[in-house]
Amino acid sequence: MQNKKLYIVIAVIVVIVGAGVAYATLRDKTATPADTASTPVTTGTPSAKVAAASIEDGTYYASVISVNRNPEDTTASFEPVIFLRGEEAKAAALEDVECDEIIEKCVTTLDKGYYVRKSGAPVFNAPILDDAQISLAGNLEASHADLENQVGGLFYVPVYEVVIKGGAVTTVKEVSKP
Repeated sequence: MQNKKLYIVIAVIVVIVGAGVAYATLRDKTATPADTASTPVTTGTPSAKVAAASIEDGTYYASVISVNRNPEDTTASFEPVIFLRGEEAKAAALEDVECDEIIEKCVTTLDKGYYVRKSGAPVFNAPILDDAQISLAGNLEASHADLENQVGGLFYVPVYEVVIKGGAVTTVKEVSKP
């Protein structure tokens, strides 16, 4: 009888692990660059010390993990996310979150019109140009120092639209709302 229970437990574990692997394999991994036609372009070049970014040019949604400022350069580490709006956001939240109430009670960002999903894409590092456009919570002229101070200093984790051109960050715009 104990052997039968053991085999049932092992079978259940195998099914759960298999389902997890299948989900991870088939899940939408849209951490690729978005349309950048309307994105403003700034000029400048990173120093040779940080010129090699680990990401292709494009527009990404990401959380900022860290900002490293020094007299020569500013670099940041970004974790790509999937930023969904409207009905697409609600549908994704219903897929991802187990909720016994209306989904907006369980996922409060839906009331603000968005939902954030982990992308599964690796963290990337990139230099932030001196003349990069940085917009934080409505402050359209934020600085590198403002971005650094915001990381970890808020009660929520902001999502940013990050534009990479020539291997460097040209734009950082906060798109989530507290």
